[in-house]
Order: sequence, then structure tokens, then C-alpha cells
Amino acid sequence: MTATNTPKAEVITIGDEILYGQIIDTNSQWLGEKLSNLGVPLVQKTTVSDNRIAILEALAAASKRADVIITTGGLGPTKDDITKKTLAEFFGVKIAKRPEILEHVSSLLEKYGLKMDLLNETQAELPENAEAITNHWGTAPGMWFEFNDKIWISMPGVPREMKAMMEEFAFPKIQKYFRTPHIQHNIIRTVGIPESQLAPILSDWENSFPENLKLAYLPRISEVRLRLTASAGNKEESSRLIQSFINLYPEEAKKYTYAFVNEEIE
Repeated sequence: MTATNTPKAEVITIGDEILYGQIIDTNSQWLGEKLSNLGVPLVQKTTVSDNRIAILEALAAASKRADVIITTGGLGPTKDDITKKTLAEFFGVKIAKRPEILEHVSSLLEKYGLKMDLLNETQAELPENAEAITNHWGTAPGMWFEFNDKIWISMPGVPREMKAMMEEFAFPKIQKYFRTPHIQHNIIRTVGIPESQLAPILSDWENSFPENLKLAYLPRISEVRLRLTASAGNKEESSRLIQSFINLYPEEAKKYTYAFVNEEIE
């Protein structure tokens, strides 16, 4: 399988409760930040209902935009949780029971004084091409797929469970697969000048940036934050790149600048 040097990601959030506004989607925000730091920026976030056709269409569309597709939600044992079956259909494989997952679910339930039932047994049923990701916090395992030269990751919607599996398993594996650059952000804080007046002062400075250094304006009511984003081979190189251009920061802008790191004015 051939990996790309400039991978992009998409997150597909699955669940009627998110579309109805009953639950706020914090998973996408967290994944976006973490993936950006890995050098795998998000190109799109999509939310779909617990509907087979909607999920299949979202997966097909994401496959045209992204190299890493992450789904969250729909992995529970109840009838409305259809993500596993729909992924199996999308990949053209069957569902199979995994004895090791069944044993893990049984021991987890026993730990909390609960008995295994038929619904919980279905948690051990995974698409045949899935690599199971152990869930130490719940009964729904995560899943890793490699299909058509892309990475597909399916996670439960419960934030604590999703974050633990991504940190322990998925993020390290993504880094190895794509050999991604190190991405580093630095926030410069300014006050007392609007974005429209600050931009001309910083124009020549910004125009001198190399390709692997970017500037973004993040205005608020009372201030403008400047986000520098460097992409380099490692943390030391990206830190040096950012610092070298902070050292060249225009004198005229300094009178409006109260911090070269992400600190509140208080």
C-alpha cells in the first residue's frame, strides 16, 4: 500500500441526536486539533443520521477528498447503531464474531457486576477486514481499516472512549503510516487595533514567509490573535522557524502586541 506525503482527513459524525441538537459534537473539534498537530489537516467535517444510505453516501464522498476517514458514533449494541453493518457493506465484507472481543466485553461487564446478554454479544461482531482497537472504557471496540490506499477509523461516539483509543492506538499508527511532518502553532496576541489596520502593517513580514510557514488572523471583539503555523521535519525545526520570524516581527506592530505566546491579557 502506498502512502501519500500530504495526507488529508475527514471526520464523519454519525447520530440523530447530534443533528437534533440534543448532543453537542465535541469530538470533531478535538480530532481536528489533534490531526492538525500530526500534519494531517481536516478538509471536511460531516454529520449524518443513523441511516444506512446517508452513511454510505458520506463514506463514498469522503473517499474522494481524504486519505484518513474517521467515523464516530453508531457502534452501540442497539438496533439504531448500524455503523458496523454499513461499513461492512461499504467494504464488501461480512460481519464475523471475534472471540477476543467477546472475552473483553464479558470481563468488563463482570467488573461492574453485570451479566453478558445477547445485545452485548453483538459488540464482538466486526467487519472481517477490521483490525480491532481495544476499548478499555466501554464495550464497543474501535476499528482500523486499510482499504483502497486509505485509512478508515471507526470510533464510538463517547468522547472519553474515542479519545483514549485515538491517543493510544490510532494517532501513533497514522504517524507511522504517513511519516507526517511536525506541525506547530504559535499565537501572537494583539489589542487596540482592528484586523483591517493590522494586516497592512504585517504585509511585508507575511510576504517574506517560506512555504512552510503560514499566518492566520483570528479576530475577537477586543483583540486580534495571530496564529503562526510551521511545518517541518521535527519539533526543533518548526520551533526555530517560528522564532526566527518572531525575531523579525515589525516594530510598528509591537506597540499593539502584548504577548508572543498564547496568554490572556489579564
